[in-house]
Amino acid sequence: MKFTGHAKVKLEIYGVPENEVTVALKKVVNEFFDEKEDTYIKIIQWQNTLFVVVCDIMQERIITVYKTDEQTIINRQKSKRWT
Repeated sequence: MKFTGHAKVKLEIYGVPENEVTVALKKVVNEFFDEKEDTYIKIIQWQNTLFVVVCDIMQERIITVYKTDEQTIINRQKSKRWT
């Protein structure tokens, strides 16, 4: 998958190398579908921190990456945004 410019900027902000995300995507912590955005959500862990990787599977690209936590993941599931 290719990283969008936005995703590359976010990775730079967090200090996460692209290749580390690529490796982490091979062993995701959890996966969801975002009903609102029509995207796939992959939860990865890097250096003991959870990250959301938002993917557009049809265009084979990673839209963005951001830090998250277990409570946020639970809240997204409860609201049925992530299924």
